[in-house]
Order: sequence, then structure tokens, then C-alpha cells
Amino acid sequence: MLFFVCENRRHHRYRPKRYSLTLSIRNHNITEARFFRLVGVDNTADFYVGPGDTFTKTYDVNRKGYWTLFVEFPNERYAKSPRKIISRDSFSHWIMEVYYYPEKVGFSEWHKMHDS
Repeated sequence: MLFFVCENRRHHRYRPKRYSLTLSIRNHNITEARFFRLVGVDNTADFYVGPGDTFTKTYDVNRKGYWTLFVEFPNERYAKSPRKIISRDSFSHWIMEVYYYPEKVGFSEWHKMHDS
């Protein structure tokens, strides 16, 4: 029995403490936004992305956790996306698309980005 336990430890898969996670935000048509804020696992990014453009950033992350996007407008108004939990076992590049409807902001789900 002891031999079996030691053998399994020897072949245990090594995972580095930190790993890279790339997140992209695509702004379809929001023109009035003052800035965007992406809040996640020990990371926060404030940025502006114009209509039709995409913001991409790679983060060094050491644990799984929730990521949320905020869009701030003039007069202290903001919109908040649904939270998404992302771990080291999931895909390494994700994208969310943001739309503006009359008096409302729409967020897509987080989608995996595939290399083309």
C-alpha cells in the first residue's frame, strides 16, 4: 500500500503557482462610456475602448476566481456584467462583447478565444 501512494506522488502533474490568463473586451457600439473596469482575481484594470475596438490584457493569476466588467457612464451611472469564474483548468483566453441598447447595456457571456 505504501509503495502505491509513493508511486502516485512521483507521477503527480506539476502545476506552476502562477499562470497567464488573457481577457478581451469588445465594445460594439457604446459611445457614452467614460471608462471600463475589469475586476478579477487580485487584478483590476481601468481602460477605455472605443466603439468597434477590442481591449486585450494578459494577467498573471495564482488562483481561480470571479471576473466582472463594469462600464461607467456620466452622472455616476454604471452597468455591471454577470460574474464568470475562471480557473487554471479552463481555457487561457476569453472574450466578452458589450452592446448598448436604448438606456441599457448588454453583455455577452464570456467566450473562449480559439487560435485561427
